[in-house]
Amino acid sequence: MIDNGLEQELLAHGEYMSTTVGRSMWPLLRNRRESVVIRAVNGDLGSGDVALYRQPHTNAYVLHRVLEVKEDCYIIAGDNCSVLECVPKSRVIGYMDGFYRGEKWIPPESRFLRAYARVSVAISPLRRRLVRLRERAWALGSRVKRKIFPKK
Repeated sequence: MIDNGLEQELLAHGEYMSTTVGRSMWPLLRNRRESVVIRAVNGDLGSGDVALYRQPHTNAYVLHRVLEVKEDCYIIAGDNCSVLECVPKSRVIGYMDGFYRGEKWIPPESRFLRAYARVSVAISPLRRRLVRLRERAWALGSRVKRKIFPKK
């Protein structure tokens, strides 16, 4: 999610709406199919919240789940990612305050979203292992394919 006006919009209006891009939060948020409502951060986030932050090396905006709250940072990972990040609290600029799946509004206080967040945080270590296994299997499959069908 890259948008130069995002931070200005959050400062001016306190909220921003955008379509998600990427597969890091799959299966909750599907690539270019859901529209999320982002609210400006005005306090600490909790475990299970979905934080919006800017990566310092790419300046890209990232929407990932908070797995653990530390004194000065959040331990964050996408629901479909194997890598944990320690993101300073000062870099978090917003949080997901619900989303639209088609025409249906999914509010943050919905049973579905609260249960999904709890389960997602609880199974995060197992999910990260499964994602790593999938990534290794795809890499192995690519190597085997190149051996069987070399480029000419």
